[in-house]
Amino acid sequence: MIAKVFKSGNSMAIRIPKGINLSEINEFEIKQIGLSLLLNPIKNKNQWGAFFEALDEFAEKIEIPHDEVPQERNFGKIFT
Repeated sequence: MIAKVFKSGNSMAIRIPKGINLSEINEFEIKQIGLSLLLNPIKNKNQWGAFFEALDEFAEKIEIPHDEVPQERNFGKIFT
């Protein structure tokens, strides 16, 4: 897709084609990489909220394996 650039007041603006649905996004983080622009939507300023939303996307419960027998350690002369 091609987007048009135009002047809006003292700023430059980009007209996003209506085929791209951004109705739920009001803000973007803009990064310039050389001549390219990278737009990242800012959906939720509460980073903890975004973290917990991402956790809900896991289909299965994440289980941490627990060893039943602790490993033996050789601490040498530290505790002798």
